[in-house]
Amino acid sequence: MQTTRCAVQLCQVTGAAIAVSQSTGQRSVQQVMASDGWLGTTLADMTRHSRLILTLGDRCLENSPLLVDRFFSELLDRSQRHWFHISDKQPDNWPHHVRPDSHLVWPRSSWYANVVSLQLGLRRLGSQSRCVPIDLRLIETLGSSSNTTVMFDPDELTDEHDQMLVQQLLHLCRYRSQYARCNLLAWDSDVGSVTAQTVLLWLTGCCGFARPTLSGWSSHDSIAGYSWSDWQEQFDGILMIRCAPSMRRLPQLSSDITLCENPRSVVAGLHHGFHLVAAAGLDCDAFFCRGDHAMISFSKGQKPSQATTAESNASKRRFAPTATELLSSAARLVRSSRSKHLFTKKLA
Repeated sequence: MQTTRCAVQLCQVTGAAIAVSQSTGQRSVQQVMASDGWLGTTLADMTRHSRLILTLGDRCLENSPLLVDRFFSELLDRSQRHWFHISDKQPDNWPHHVRPDSHLVWPRSSWYANVVSLQLGLRRLGSQSRCVPIDLRLIETLGSSSNTTVMFDPDELTDEHDQMLVQQLLHLCRYRSQYARCNLLAWDSDVGSVTAQTVLLWLTGCCGFARPTLSGWSSHDSIAGYSWSDWQEQFDGILMIRCAPSMRRLPQLSSDITLCENPRSVVAGLHHGFHLVAAAGLDCDAFFCRGDHAMISFSKGQKPSQATTAESNASKRRFAPTATELLSSAARLVRSSRSKHLFTKKLA
C-alpha cells in the first residue's frame, strides 16, 4: 500500500501519469461493474450464509491453494450446504483435501452458452418444459437455494469476449435474487494489483489510471482500450514497478526503469534499467487488500538471513531496498532540484 502512495506522490511532483496493469478478466469485471452494477459478497459472508457455492473454473483454487482448506472446509462441515465445482478438466487428480459435492465438466468454449441455458432452466423450473443441455441437479439446487454464491477468478477470463460471460453471470444472479439471495464473488488472487487499484482509487478517485491536473486528478476511458504499442506512443518514458511476490512475467511493455522483486519476471531486452527490490510481505512488512476487497491483511516480513546464501535471489532481495524507499528518494530529488532552480532564479 505504501508503495502505491509513494508512486502517487512521485506523479504529483513530476506530473507523470500512473496506471495499474490489469488482465483481460480484471478489465471485463470492472467494465461490467461500471456499466451494469454488481451483486457482490465476501468470503466471510459466503462461509457463514451461503447454502450453495458454485465455483466456475480452476484458477481461483489453483492460484489460492489455501482457499479450500480455510474457507470451504467450514462449508462442508455443516448440513444443508452444497458445493458445485465447474471445470473443463476431469476430477481425476483433485489436488485439495476437501472435495466438492458435485464436479461438472463444461468445455471452456461452452461456458457462455451453458450459463445462458442455466438461466433458461431456472425460468422453466416447475414447468413441464425442462429441455436444457446442462445438469438438472444444478438447476434444481440453484432454484431451491436460499443463499447462493457464484465464485470465479477474473484471470480465468482470458478472452475479450468473456465480458459477455460476466454480464450473463450478473443477469443470472439478478434473476435469482428476485426470489432468494444470489451473489457474485470475483476472487482476485493477484493481491498486488488489487491493493494498488484500491489505494489509487482512495487517493485520486480514479480507477486504474490517473493523471495529476491543476484541479486534482483525471482519468481517461480510452486508456482501458490501449495496447502495449499505444502506451509506448503516448508516453516518453515508462517506469515499471512490482514489489508484491509473483511468479508471473511482467507485462510485454518496454520500460526505461524497472523495479521488480523477481529477476525471472524480467524479459531481457524489453525491461531496461532493472533494479532488484525487496518483496513486500516477504522481505519487508506490508499491507495487502484481500482478493474479495473485503479487508486489509498485514504480512510481516522476514528478517535478513545470516546464512551464507549470498548468491541466492532470496538473500539478495532481503538486503535490497524497497520500492517505497526508491520512489520516496526520487520524489525528494525532484523536489530538491526544483527548489534549487527556483532559488537560483530568484537570486538572479
